[in-house]
Amino acid sequence: MFARGEAFVEEAAPKVLVSYLTGHIDATMMRHLLEQFEGWRRVNGDDLMAFHDLEQVTDYDSEARLLVTPWARQHRPQFRCVHVLVRSQAIAWGIRVLGTLTDRLLVAHHDRTSFETARATATAARRALAG
Repeated sequence: MFARGEAFVEEAAPKVLVSYLTGHIDATMMRHLLEQFEGWRRVNGDDLMAFHDLEQVTDYDSEARLLVTPWARQHRPQFRCVHVLVRSQAIAWGIRVLGTLTDRLLVAHHDRTSFETARATATAARRALAG
C-alpha cells in the first residue's frame, strides 16, 4: 500500500506479467513497480507480455511518467505487447503519449471484457507452451 493507492504484481504465466493498480500513481509507487518489472524482465528475457489493470487509477504524477518512460523505451525490444485497461482520461492520454514513444507497443482497453479476454488468451497460450 502506498500513500494514495495500491499496487500488486504477479506472473500469470511464463513471460506474462499482470499488475493491478488503484488510486494515484506517485513516484514512490512507480519506483516500486519498476523494481518488480525489472526483476521479472531480467529473469524472463524476451517475447514478454504485460497486462496492467489501471481501471481504478484516478491520476498519476508527472514524475511517475518520467520514471516509466525511459524504462519502457529501453526495454521495448523485449516486449511483444503491453495491454492496459484504463478508465481515466488522464491515464489514457499518458498511454497514448507513451505508445508513440514505444512504436505502438501499447494496446489500450476501455472495457474489462476485452482486457480480460486478451489476458486469459495470452496466459493460456504461454502455459501451453511451457508444457
